[in-house]
Amino acid sequence: MATMWFTNESEGKEKYGDDYHHADYLLKFHYFNSAWQDADHIHEGNGFLPQHVKLTNIFEKSMQTVDPSISLPYWDFTIEGATGLEVWESPIFTADTYGSLTLPTDREKGWTYSNDPMESAAIPNGRWAKLLAPKNTQYSDLNYGYGYLRAPWSMNPSPYLSRFTSIDKKLPTCQSHYSLLSDYPSLMDFFFMSPYSAHAPTHGTIGGVYGCDKFDDMLSNGLIINSEAQKNLCKNWIFYMKEFYRLNFLLPKTNCDSSSKDAIESCKFVCNTDKTADMIFALKNILNSDYVTVNPDLTNDQWHEWVSFICDGNGYQIFGGDHLESASASDPSFWSIHPTLERLLHAKYLYGGFTNEDWADSPSNQYVCDKASCYNAELDSFDFFDSCCDGHYADSQLLDPIVGDRKQFIGLTNEQVMKLTTPTSDSYGMSYVYDGFQWDHCLNDNLDFNKLLVDNQLASYFTDNQIKATSSKSKLQSSTGGLKDKVNTKIGTSAYSPVFGVADKIDGKPDSKPDNKPDSKLDGKVDSKKNVPIIPK
Repeated sequence: MATMWFTNESEGKEKYGDDYHHADYLLKFHYFNSAWQDADHIHEGNGFLPQHVKLTNIFEKSMQTVDPSISLPYWDFTIEGATGLEVWESPIFTADTYGSLTLPTDREKGWTYSNDPMESAAIPNGRWAKLLAPKNTQYSDLNYGYGYLRAPWSMNPSPYLSRFTSIDKKLPTCQSHYSLLSDYPSLMDFFFMSPYSAHAPTHGTIGGVYGCDKFDDMLSNGLIINSEAQKNLCKNWIFYMKEFYRLNFLLPKTNCDSSSKDAIESCKFVCNTDKTADMIFALKNILNSDYVTVNPDLTNDQWHEWVSFICDGNGYQIFGGDHLESASASDPSFWSIHPTLERLLHAKYLYGGFTNEDWADSPSNQYVCDKASCYNAELDSFDFFDSCCDGHYADSQLLDPIVGDRKQFIGLTNEQVMKLTTPTSDSYGMSYVYDGFQWDHCLNDNLDFNKLLVDNQLASYFTDNQIKATSSKSKLQSSTGGLKDKVNTKIGTSAYSPVFGVADKIDGKPDSKPDNKPDSKLDGKVDSKKNVPIIPK
């Protein structure tokens, strides 16, 4: 995996073949599809899960050009919460895996300018130590801020990939995954909920927020209710700025210089002065949308102070870590997070499936995406456009970041990739099966996944011997708590790894799990047949 960060595109292709890609190539897919002002084409809608299945398959195929015996591991992050581990205590974040997570100097205040140099959020150790944030050298229409491949609403000048580890956020819980399997019988319901409590807190916990002390003057001036409200406002500030960017209230400055403090402080948001009244109206709603943080009865002058804080003051200096926005794929740990949802999807299919798999196609009367109406810069108009939900329809493809033209698309549609990743289908086309569907650690929270799946007769496909997810060389057998795969290969069986679940192929028997290792791990996806290309060469 690390090879993809340290061997460039041309050298990698020459050495490993045409399917090799540098990590920045994969980042561009994620960034180019999620950073535009009108819409996010791979988040905030029904396309979230299938679009990310496409991305992780491109990534895995590139990994396998370097070593065909491995597969992209997934991280079951519910283990941490069920076993009392904080994210920074997880074996996922050590020098031997994705690098350790640094904590702020004052855990009560979080990451502040007064206590924490922003460079201290760089990965401190391991193979990715001091990993640099990639530069935007291709997309002039998205060349905001300091020229990094970061979200336009994230004005982070640090040259390093940044993790502002959150102290007060938690990883997704067993309950969130249990609910996703039990409470959403239709495919569209499952798609609607999958990005949220079962997934999103992972990005928020690792990414975190920097600069909450920039709100100090607003608190002193009575524009924030109290210090607790200040913390609550800060941890969601980046999402509010994203909304204002999408509403055409603001854009970040371009071609900023991060070489000095004065240069950094001159790079601000540029606000649309024609939209000030609309912005104030939005502020009155959004600042109290998650927590009560401001007095709703502020005077008009005080609301204008909020506008000034965003447009002329320090509002731009509060930003999230790279894991928390459209450049999240620049963090190596990103790639082991999304297969975790696909594993839940496979479990749902294998244990009974969905009552309805029809795709929503009418944003005006069905949920397709969060922003059925959006700002169209070409028309300078805010309205209901079909393009607002591009990426979230059955026939949606990825925007093509290689040519850099957002009117060109590439690869399979969402519906096509879903057929390929349905493990009960004759058309299953992925190169892997998941190594098991066990959540025994969730018994600590009195959640019995095995009982949920079996007692509700969701295992009918398995018990009727109807699974046809793998080739005849692969065997799936019942085990306590779920399914286990036994995949025979020409080069041996897969050994257990305490971190990755599937280690390099060996010629003998699987090693037993070491007793002295933590019970949180990245589990492997085991290859069983040739891959179907998600993106054409």
